[in-house]
Order: sequence, then C-alpha cells, then structure tokens
Amino acid sequence: MNKSETKTVAERATFALGAGATGDPSLYIEPLNLPYSFLVDCGNQHLGHARLLRTRFLFLSHTHLDHFIGFDSWMRVHLGSTNTLNILGPQGVGEHVFHKIHGYVWNLAETVYLKFHVTELEPLRSFELHPQEKYQLKEVEPQLPVIDPRQEWTFRFASLQHLSIRSFAYRIFTRDQWRVNEEALQNSGWKPGPWVKEVKERESGTILIEGQELDISELRKQLLYFAPGYAITYITDAVFHEENFGKMIDLADGSDHLFCESS
Repeated sequence: MNKSETKTVAERATFALGAGATGDPSLYIEPLNLPYSFLVDCGNQHLGHARLLRTRFLFLSHTHLDHFIGFDSWMRVHLGSTNTLNILGPQGVGEHVFHKIHGYVWNLAETVYLKFHVTELEPLRSFELHPQEKYQLKEVEPQLPVIDPRQEWTFRFASLQHLSIRSFAYRIFTRDQWRVNEEALQNSGWKPGPWVKEVKERESGTILIEGQELDISELRKQLLYFAPGYAITYITDAVFHEENFGKMIDLADGSDHLFCESS
C-alpha cells in the first residue's frame, strides 16, 4: 500500500464509549449481524437502557472501581428478563460478581429469573448464579464461552501486568472466511441447502445439486466472495515494559479498530 492509498473498512459493528473519551473505561460494541451486543469494562457510564438491555456479554479487564462500578446499572435493566448475563475476566471475578449481587436484598428472588454465567479466563474456571439458588456461586464444568453460536464472532485475550495485578486486554473479531453472495444464489435458481456449506469448504471436484453434477470451482466463482476478518482490540491499564508491549502488539496487530487507554 503506498502513501496515497487508504484501507477501506467494511464496518461490521458500531461503537460507543460509555463515558466518553475522558470518563471511566467502558466500550460498547454492537455487531451489525447479532441480536445482542458486547461491553468491555463497565465503569460509570451513560449508555442508556436500550444499549445496556441489548448487552449480553461483559468483558472485564479487571475489577478496579472505575472499570466495574457500572455493573449494577447493567444488572438493573435486565432484572425483569429471563436473560443470562455472561461475564468474562481475570482470576477472582466470580467472587467479585457474587459480592456485587449480594450487596442487595433478594427476599423477592422468586419473582426474578435473571441468570449469570461467569468465566475466569486464567486459569479457566466457570460459575453460574441462579435466582432459584439465591444467587449462590456454583462452580461448573470449565469452558470458554461461545460469544456467537454461529462461530463467526470470537475473542482472544492477553494477560498484562498492571501494578501488582493482571489486566486483561481483548481482541473481539471475525475470522477470514468465504461468504455466500445471497443475490447470486437467488439468481442461480438453486435452493439453499447443505451443498452450500460443502462448496464453501471444498475448492475442487464436483457436487450434485438438484440432480445436476456441477464443478465446485466454478460454483465458488459464481456464488462466493472472500470476506477478510474484522477485529476490535481493547487495551487498558498496563505497565509499559517489554513483556507487556510484545503482548499488546501481538493482540492488536491488524485490528480494524484499537481502543487503547494511554497517557
């Protein structure tokens, strides 16, 4: 790319800083192709009920006050729902969520259906908190959460030194992949089916579609287009030294958007 060229990003999400550029850390990410959103850190913010209600996943860098005080507002707007709120973060975040919840009286818990799922990423541990069990912290089989059941959106994290604790940086992204040109598929006259997945996964050979044996390489030219991955990286509260710097570069490399708190 020469100096006169610029990279054109096909945006796949919209963003909002929960407290602006100078307030508490809080990044709202709304993917254009998902019915829910992500929140990275939740300091004191002014995102509004509609965005908070849409948010189902909270990625915490750590639980210092300015990164965690907005948890109560997020929980509050979901109380009348049957949703499961997913919280991801460093070691100890399960206990922190437990104590956040138990800062309130739950004598009416039988009228509440909101559930919580907490994942401590390093070392990997998983917890659930249910109203029927008075929001006790119950450890369950450890597993990384699936943030998109279609497996299009996923995430990585880096554990960075922040004074005497760890602060997690996150990369929330889609992978490079072949996508179907829906207009071309419609114009082809063929009905969508399992054969579409096979065409995306194979580069050569033939496939039988509605009684016709067709060349896969020609179908790929006609029906598919290559969509490069899309990545958002969030980094905050990290000591600037060689080890951290290497992890930050590795995590952020090639990102379409980088949100980085820095002095």
